[in-house]
Amino acid sequence: MSFRVKHQRARKLFISQALSHPKCPKSMDIIDRGGEGIKFTANTSSPDNLVRWWMRTIREAYPDSKPHDEGKYGHNITIPITTGVGMKLNKHTGELKLKGANHWEWFTTHIDALFDCSPDLATSKDGASEMIERSLGIQGIAVGTLIGQIPDCGCIKEGPLFTYTLWKSLLDYWFRMGSVVTIVTPQIDAERLSDILLIMLKNRGAGFMARLYIQEKCDGDVKFEKIKAVAVRILEAMKNSQTGKKMFSEEKIAWAAIELKVALQPFATSCNFIGMSRGGEAEIYTTSAKFHKTHFVSKTKDTVNFHRMQVVEYEQLYLEPLGMQYLSDTVNGGSSMVSHWQSLSTIGPRSRSMRSLKSSKSH
Repeated sequence: MSFRVKHQRARKLFISQALSHPKCPKSMDIIDRGGEGIKFTANTSSPDNLVRWWMRTIREAYPDSKPHDEGKYGHNITIPITTGVGMKLNKHTGELKLKGANHWEWFTTHIDALFDCSPDLATSKDGASEMIERSLGIQGIAVGTLIGQIPDCGCIKEGPLFTYTLWKSLLDYWFRMGSVVTIVTPQIDAERLSDILLIMLKNRGAGFMARLYIQEKCDGDVKFEKIKAVAVRILEAMKNSQTGKKMFSEEKIAWAAIELKVALQPFATSCNFIGMSRGGEAEIYTTSAKFHKTHFVSKTKDTVNFHRMQVVEYEQLYLEPLGMQYLSDTVNGGSSMVSHWQSLSTIGPRSRSMRSLKSSKSH
């Protein structure tokens, strides 16, 4: 691997880590413009809220800094930080630009400390979450109501009307609760993989962990790396229905691809389940349906079961047979027994979101 590729991947990883900071506002986007600097944007109920949030954060982190307001007819507040590093805050939009010869070095060593000093940001209802829910078909769905339709002994349900809807709704709920989520299936298509990434993006900042255990050939004879490339293109093409702009920046899509850990199954399995562990408790949704359009979109009927149990039972009964017995402990700093987990972003040829982020692109 060339130094240039390693450097590009390292930059994307740092951006991903910053977006994952617990105090980084959920609506914030961090856009790397290469030598031109880094741009921070966010949707708020008022641009003034974002301006005040940035000023409070920067004053807390750098009390000796002396911001310069361009005045009534100027657009920016210039904020010196240190040698070779400065910020420009747009008073009308709340957009912040980190600039200077040493801006990247400062970003990698100080962005966490800056977010640590930040207050809560009241974000507006920009419709992004609602648009994602509508796209997924889960808006207004009550997970508990669906689970209540599954008796203790399990039952048979139709794919599009129930099995698929509960699958998406549970993933959304588990991610939102900050759980360790495991997804196991031999077959998945690009649309279902894009569902997973989309739900991750919706719940960014919730502190979840996501793991996908899949066969290399997971859509007939199509390899997973091709499925991944199509799934990313689906996200790249999504538009915000209110603004007409792209719903997700390349950095946010790259964040999801870095955060989703994938293990290609070393042996054949027909298991289909999603499970979660959190705080010593576990839940698992098992089905005969593969996570594929042939089961989730076609009017196929499949068996479904839902169980709650202790984490130790979950590991022994479901994870250990697949070599994942300690997976649920990774949220607390443990290590998974599966040694071949890798970020989705490292599998196969990279799409535009996975490649170099050129500074000339507009966002």
